[in-house]
Amino acid sequence: MKNKMKKNFFKYFFLFFLISCSKSETEEELIADFVNNVKENNDVYIEGNLSWEDAVKLALKYNKILKATIEERDIARGEKIEASSEFFPKVLSSFNYSHLDKSPSVFVNDVEIPLGKIDNYSVDLTVKQPLFYGGSIYFKNLIASLGQNIADEKIIKQIQTTIFETLQAYFDLLLAKKVYLVKKRSFFASKRHLKDVKDKIENDVASQYDLLRAKVDLSNFKGEFINADNVVKLKRSNLYKILGVSQESKIILKDSLKYKKMEMTLEKAVDIAFKNRPDLKEKKLFVDVKKEQVNIAISKFFPKFDFVYSNKWGRPDPHSSTIDSWGRQWSIALSMNWPIFEGLKKRGNLIKEKAHLEKSRYLLQDMKQQIILELRKSIFSLENADYLVKSQKLDLKRAKEALKLVQYGYKEGINTEIEVTDAISATTKSKILYYQALYQHEMAKLYLNFSLGLLNPKFISGEKR
Repeated sequence: MKNKMKKNFFKYFFLFFLISCSKSETEEELIADFVNNVKENNDVYIEGNLSWEDAVKLALKYNKILKATIEERDIARGEKIEASSEFFPKVLSSFNYSHLDKSPSVFVNDVEIPLGKIDNYSVDLTVKQPLFYGGSIYFKNLIASLGQNIADEKIIKQIQTTIFETLQAYFDLLLAKKVYLVKKRSFFASKRHLKDVKDKIENDVASQYDLLRAKVDLSNFKGEFINADNVVKLKRSNLYKILGVSQESKIILKDSLKYKKMEMTLEKAVDIAFKNRPDLKEKKLFVDVKKEQVNIAISKFFPKFDFVYSNKWGRPDPHSSTIDSWGRQWSIALSMNWPIFEGLKKRGNLIKEKAHLEKSRYLLQDMKQQIILELRKSIFSLENADYLVKSQKLDLKRAKEALKLVQYGYKEGINTEIEVTDAISATTKSKILYYQALYQHEMAKLYLNFSLGLLNPKFISGEKR
């Protein structure tokens, strides 16, 4: 499966690396290529070994939320075309036919003089070209262009979110599988212990209480084992949903939870995040949009000038209603539309747009502070997870040694059945806590990279993990 997938994905990774930086004309074309390829793909059935890299590749190709977000690009393109249409002339045409009950006429000295015909035909063509609208048409086009850039940043943000959610779901399933295996081993260890108790009863070394306690413990371990199995099924289903593949797929996770130390200072993290976070770039573009909306509000204080050309073909002749033949009439005009007073509407609109601009600037500053806070939390979480992995690894080693001693002591008649059960439970708990610590460390690194805006092809290739 991995060889089959590589053929389609290498150019996606190169593309994403480019669109994560400032865009040029070539990068715009690559984004469009990525969009077209994603749109062509539907649900697929997969089976076999699945690495976390392949999981990310599948999600980038089939994830439904990502596909929905990609539609933002066409929406923005449509809005750009719509805004550009304001530069071009508007051509209107109409056709009219009317039949009168009586031809119009006038009496002069008791003499009826006809002024028209019963049947009237006309064909009108009007061309209206905007000349000057206070700059509003230009500003609207700037907003539409900014909208395209915002759409691209939204796509990049969703790509990063998809990578984050995919890896989170992958690690969730890894942890669930580890917990399941621990519970399974504990269940079978409890079964073996029950057999030992039964053997001791036959030799009059153990009591009925020991037997009942062993059966209760076995029942409890079985319940935990079944619950762990159900959690695995749910986590697997969630992974399939994020990947956008069939729920009937059958995969085996190829990777495991690993510990790899990662270090990052707050100063370096802030610098990286401010350069790479797509949501921050989107917020900056939103401020630019608000600036242009203020300019549009100002443009409403200026008059609007249009060039108008009209052409009319009619019967009777448009120049003389008494001539029953087709004739033509044309005119050109320069029109000005300048509302002098609208109840302070324009003034109120300008105040509103300026307030929106200031609001967007405050929100931009707040986002920067929020990013710094997220980075600080991520670094602290990484430090805590790093310590937790080391301490839980040591605790697990101690728990295993204690279990061996207690099991040996039980066979020699030194330790009791309760002590064996407690040792099994302690070892089970230590194993789970250790795997949870590994999971938390993986998630801490993942969230830090997400907060930095670095979930890109370099991360997928394993350089950042």
